[in-house]
Amino acid sequence: RAFQKLDLRINDNLRVERTDMLLPNGDRIVTTYSNQTRAPVPASTFDFKPPPGTEVTTPLGQ
Repeated sequence: RAFQKLDLRINDNLRVERTDMLLPNGDRIVTTYSNQTRAPVPASTFDFKPPPGTEVTTPLGQ
């Protein structure tokens, strides 16, 4: 089992603000989320630019 208990705090805009996870061994992981935006990500963010001298292969010829 990954965790014994999971609490989610969701704000009025239905966004998660905090998670509180209790693990089977008694450890607790608390994560707080802030400054969440849904701004578009430019396609250039995912451009692959290997460093000079890198050999680029195409798996399975695709």
